[in-house]
Amino acid sequence: MTCQMPERIEYEGQSLTMYSEPLQDKLPRTARYGEHRDAPDVPYPFEVSCSALWRGYVGHWRIEDDRLYLVEIVAQTPTGEDASIRTLFPNADGAVFANWYTGDLSIERGQIIGRVDGYYLNVYEESVTLKVKSGVVVRKRVRRNQVPKESDW
Repeated sequence: MTCQMPERIEYEGQSLTMYSEPLQDKLPRTARYGEHRDAPDVPYPFEVSCSALWRGYVGHWRIEDDRLYLVEIVAQTPTGEDASIRTLFPNADGAVFANWYTGDLSIERGQIIGRVDGYYLNVYEESVTLKVKSGVVVRKRVRRNQVPKESDW
């Protein structure tokens, strides 16, 4: 499987890699990751044209005052136009509070210390998990990572 491009998040003054996809719950299930399911009459809003980006977009996010915001979407529509936050949120004027999202955010920080097989492959010095409920951070956990064993590669 091709390593997927991660999301980006501004957190504690740093621009970091995020291995979570909070926008997925707002997208139609048709063509998600190149699959057709559920409601085939609902078009997928982004062009999926790269094996390293099956979701068709990269979201840029920010945690501010313990709230999760969508700051930018980098993508193209199926007609070849540049997509933006307004592609999904037509009335948006700037960042959008992600009140639809409940789940964990997996944020990586520090240097890459190894690689393992899997969806994203890179292992960073530190992993931060933020538990989010309706767009609000309710808990934080930080884990120092170990250099992966060669058998994990």
